[in-house]
Amino acid sequence: MNPFTWDEKYLVGHPEIDADHRALLRMTEELYDQIKDGTAQDRLGGVLARLASYSKFHFETEESLMRRTAYRDYDQHRREHERFTTTMSHLTKRMEDIADDLLVFLGGWVDEHTCGADRRVMEHVKGPESPGSGTNASSIGA
Repeated sequence: MNPFTWDEKYLVGHPEIDADHRALLRMTEELYDQIKDGTAQDRLGGVLARLASYSKFHFETEESLMRRTAYRDYDQHRREHERFTTTMSHLTKRMEDIADDLLVFLGGWVDEHTCGADRRVMEHVKGPESPGSGTNASSIGA
């Protein structure tokens, strides 16, 4: 089961804020599903693979041109290509860990922030429930 499925526990008692929370949770639920079924990684992985492949082709073309024309900074320029290739390889390998870290972060945020901090805001907005206090939700257009 997707841990980001809407639950009544996320209600804070303000229609607009509750609607926003529902929308945010739907997006997070979609992200979770895409990460878990592999479509998010597949999409990003596909783009990264094409970028790596084309970069390799481009770098070979550029380096060949530099060698043919005796470009004086060839070694330095080639090292920049190597740094790019190494960094891209490293970041591509980290992609799955980042996806898992993102889900852990979002899970904590949804529970702790929505059920804690946002509820405290709504308690403040609603104010004392006594008539005539001037601070309840109906007096501020909620």
